[in-house]
Amino acid sequence: MARVQGPLMSEKAHGSIANKLTFLQQKGLSICKKYKQPIYRKTEKQNIQRTMLRNIILMWQYMTDDDKELWNNKAKEQGYKISGFQLFCSTALKDIYGTTKLTGYWSFNEWDGDYIDNNVGDYTNLQKKTGLEDNYPELVNSFSAKMGKCADLTKPKAYFQGAHDNRINPGLNDFYIEGWIKMPYSSIAQYIFRKLGGGLGGGWNIYSTIGRLYCTLNIGGTAVTFWYNDQIANNTWRKFGLNVDRSGFAKLYLDGIQKGTPYNISGISGLVSPGNNLLINQSFSDNNGYIDEVYVFHRLFSDDEILARYNKDIS
Repeated sequence: MARVQGPLMSEKAHGSIANKLTFLQQKGLSICKKYKQPIYRKTEKQNIQRTMLRNIILMWQYMTDDDKELWNNKAKEQGYKISGFQLFCSTALKDIYGTTKLTGYWSFNEWDGDYIDNNVGDYTNLQKKTGLEDNYPELVNSFSAKMGKCADLTKPKAYFQGAHDNRINPGLNDFYIEGWIKMPYSSIAQYIFRKLGGGLGGGWNIYSTIGRLYCTLNIGGTAVTFWYNDQIANNTWRKFGLNVDRSGFAKLYLDGIQKGTPYNISGISGLVSPGNNLLINQSFSDNNGYIDEVYVFHRLFSDDEILARYNKDIS
């Protein structure tokens, strides 16, 4: 039942929100009013938006006092009548929602944060997984206060799993993936981020072996592999990127710069399956290192955009 306030001088009122009708007696007249039920404000999409805002607030809380002061000064210099905290939050939200075609984002600041949108309105958080009992990933401080927390995958067989999204299918669409990693050298393949392709292709795998950055795309049952020769798995934080142009080239990026030889995938055709789950750091290695700030977009990025995103992260 909900309390309803009728017009002044009402002699009595009765009814409920359930039947959306309220009956009033006013100066001898019988009045019936119909009320519209409020919109339900706790949809899954709105919960995700709240989570993303919470992660941004956590990033502020982990920030050093000096960094907070920089934001306060920036707000004053630009003449905003808001605090540095408000400017930081609005800037971060603009980056997330202003960049078109964001498909997935994981900050690893909290276990229930961030999302993958599989294009049918179903938002699914990453699930903690392990191939050994109780060896689940953990959250630890990232490489800067700005980044907050990161995922520690150093326990044997610790990884993440999420719902697949067919908009990041190399046989069908353009897409861009990026993230920060800190990995040790290993002669065994260390999977960074992959989407299993199924029997007819449609998958991709970003991984490191013998310290180098590799990528394999599976299109219509045809697997193509390209790589960057220099060492990237040396226990330092590096930012990886994969830009896939379905009608052109697939390219690898490291620290904002395109590396290695682009691979022309425009001529590869064939049936393509939807693919399977997204997997972060599921590997045969016992030490996968750390991962943070993983983004997935179902569009291409220019070289300038990719470098600007890297510079923004380290500024």
